[in-house]
Amino acid sequence: MKRPKRDSVREDRIYNEAIVDAGPEEQAMSWYSIWKARLVSRSGQSV
Repeated sequence: MKRPKRDSVREDRIYNEAIVDAGPEEQAMSWYSIWKARLVSRSGQSV
């Protein structure tokens, strides 16, 4: 099954809907988790 083309408008809408419900501390923790996962995946280490 082919992946659909990336739709930046749709991606922004999904991102903004998720952030609206989160408080400042929750937003900070989610960004920390995202960046940690990206750094770990690039370095090849396991979490």
